[in-house]
Amino acid sequence: MIKDNRGTADFVLDKPSGYLKVATIDHVDLSTNTAWVKLRDRSFGSAQVVPAQLPVSYLSSGGGFIGGMPAGGTPVIIGQAEGSNAYFIVQFIIQDPAPQNTTRPALIPIPPLALGQISIQATPNQSITLNQTAITIGNYDNSLVLDYGRNTFINTYDNSYELSEASRLIEGTVKRDRTPSSTLPDSLRVSDASFDDSLTVIGMDPLYSTGNSNLGNAIRNPARTEKHEIVYEYEQFASVQNNTTELANYGLNTLSNTLNVAPAAINRRESRADALSLSLVSPNYLMETIKGTVVDVFGNLLDINRNIIPIGQTPSLSATTIKSSASQPTFTNTYEQIKRFERKSLAYHFEINARKETGGTGVPSVTDFSDYARLRSRFHFDIDKEGVFKLNVPASSEVGNIPLLTRYENYSTVSPDMSSGTPNPNSLIFNENYTDVLIESFINTSNTGQGAPIQLVDDLGNPSGPLDRFYGFGHQQYVGHGTAYHDISQTCISFQNTYTGKANPTAEYYPVTNIALGRIPQLPRIVNQTIITAGSNANAGGRSGQMNFDGSIEVNVGANTVDKQSLWLDTEGGIVAAVGQDIQGISLAGKLDGQVLLEIGGSSTIPLNSDPRFKGQTTSLVAGVFDIRVYDGQGSLTMLRIDKEGLTVSTPSRMVISSNQDVLIRSNATMSLEAETLYVQGRKVVKDTHKPII
Repeated sequence: MIKDNRGTADFVLDKPSGYLKVATIDHVDLSTNTAWVKLRDRSFGSAQVVPAQLPVSYLSSGGGFIGGMPAGGTPVIIGQAEGSNAYFIVQFIIQDPAPQNTTRPALIPIPPLALGQISIQATPNQSITLNQTAITIGNYDNSLVLDYGRNTFINTYDNSYELSEASRLIEGTVKRDRTPSSTLPDSLRVSDASFDDSLTVIGMDPLYSTGNSNLGNAIRNPARTEKHEIVYEYEQFASVQNNTTELANYGLNTLSNTLNVAPAAINRRESRADALSLSLVSPNYLMETIKGTVVDVFGNLLDINRNIIPIGQTPSLSATTIKSSASQPTFTNTYEQIKRFERKSLAYHFEINARKETGGTGVPSVTDFSDYARLRSRFHFDIDKEGVFKLNVPASSEVGNIPLLTRYENYSTVSPDMSSGTPNPNSLIFNENYTDVLIESFINTSNTGQGAPIQLVDDLGNPSGPLDRFYGFGHQQYVGHGTAYHDISQTCISFQNTYTGKANPTAEYYPVTNIALGRIPQLPRIVNQTIITAGSNANAGGRSGQMNFDGSIEVNVGANTVDKQSLWLDTEGGIVAAVGQDIQGISLAGKLDGQVLLEIGGSSTIPLNSDPRFKGQTTSLVAGVFDIRVYDGQGSLTMLRIDKEGLTVSTPSRMVISSNQDVLIRSNATMSLEAETLYVQGRKVVKDTHKPII
């Protein structure tokens, strides 16, 4: 005799084995994997309930399982195995064919079927369907479809979360944790679908619940959407933290030692509702991309400066204050004001959590704003919904990368496999250095062909640049730094003391040595010939990028409204430029519609956030110099120089001053006129210092 754990009456198993019966499941006891069923045998009475082993579609001792828990009221067929008194459910049926009363029970619903189709269904609205061309998971409105007949993948679910060890991708409506619960563990905030139940959907008006109705007092407030991705630097499972904490963890045997994990009630970054929080306090979060509407963690829309847009912040910008119908002016004005401010919100955001050399393992202080807060600078590129963009590019550290002008080829392309007698560039070849990417430079190698003028070395003088794959063809072995079309170190060569001038400077006028009796000093160099990339003396930093355009660029710049100005240019350092010439020999052809105002030197106060690398290099008053030098095609120069000594003009050929009106030359000191031959009013003045001029 067997008794149900719910206290069902005892019964006796007396039917012969192999005899099938129709029954209905009453309930299921998972503790014993038993289904209690009501028999349709009048000899037992209408209330007879017996145990039957719960059926499964597949079961393996290795852990494999296909099955489910049937609900009460499900009709089944049960039988007994030979030599056993126990009942087994041998088949599910759609309807009891022989009910004990006149009321036939309703059919068990099954999904619509087609020839050759297999369906797995949990509820009428959730199923997996396989047919001859596709696999469909879900229902018509929300489903995943793998259509191998058309080689097409379709996902119609409203929200999609892709969580891997490499990244976190959130795609769908904007949801934020506006009222976070401290009892919800961090693990649920990342990967559990139930976390959505506690999130707030951010609509057009962030303070009003989303909806799509204009009936009654309901206000149409469509949800905003986003495609938000965060890429990690290391596997997310490792829970990499800031450098100070990781230093304490470094080298620990994690099987026997406990990692130093900073406690936190709620870790905002371990939540798929987090946004705009890249920081070196959590360095493993390497980059972030948001497309759609950029919304912060509290549900605020932000402008291009990350300032809160006051939609929903004041009564005049919130649809929650509207109690009248949509036809009244108040609604129209509010809607237009929302849309006007909405255009200032960000539609695209990309950011890299740039690593910083801080001189230690610590995180840059958020209270330190010296040196323009460069230690907290991150690469970010934002575009608002009017199409205005903002780009911030950090500076490299002193041992950071120097972008070089290089081209690249694979080893298998340069030295293809010849085993078949013909070159095979697709064959994978392992060379002795295991080097696949081969680098070549295309910088200008100067007139002497001696290679790059600017060399990359470590603080011991050893080359640190990459090998040039053409070094065996007469070029220098290591790739150096420079520009493509000119030897940048030769820029303004006549200003440098290494300039040798003409081949025979004594044969003709040589202005570099003769100008104003050598009063004008020569510079030792314009750019340094070496850059130290490693060691305590490294000076390779302060670089934000390189752009190379193999062709021309055409730029059209509009003007702002307040000043009608087209370009603001503020450089911390100098500009070194070498400009080629067009087919007419013109290097610069420009027309300026307005005045030209050029101020050189003068007051140069050291700003509060001055760069510590260059302290002491500027003073409050700087003597300006304006120096123009023009070659005559023979190696000689005509010079015009304005400096603290005044104005100096020197030319190897003649000088002409012509005016249609009065010419006044005045000096409050001595004025001297010296010439081999001097004419005044057409009269020759003999050069004789012992006779007066008559």
